[in-house]
Amino acid sequence: MKKSVLECFFASIYIDWASITLSKFKILVVGDKNDARLLIHRQLKSMGFEKIVLAKERRKALDEMFLTRFYLIIADWDMPGMDGLSFYKNIQANLKFQDIPFLLLTAQYQKEFVLKGIDAGMLPVSSLKKN
Repeated sequence: MKKSVLECFFASIYIDWASITLSKFKILVVGDKNDARLLIHRQLKSMGFEKIVLAKERRKALDEMFLTRFYLIIADWDMPGMDGLSFYKNIQANLKFQDIPFLLLTAQYQKEFVLKGIDAGMLPVSSLKKN
């Protein structure tokens, strides 16, 4: 069975998943498209995560980040106002948020997008589209 991007991402993190209660982790999903946010929400729920906060745009996401501590932030690259990469750079400038894993999703396959992410300090996960 084909794995989803999120399943591949979590499988790539070296954690003893059997010893962790996933329902305790809070995850922030940021994206302007309601269908995409709901799809990610549904996928996370099916994996056992229960505390998922959805934000349509970066201001609401930042408000949520100052209110609660998140285990992971998942953001869409293409958002109006501030794209996902700029959002990543913005939160990395704040010491409070630098240690939160950040997954930037995009349908873009051009090399320039990968290079922009690497330049910002992200690690490419190119194997995801092969699974």
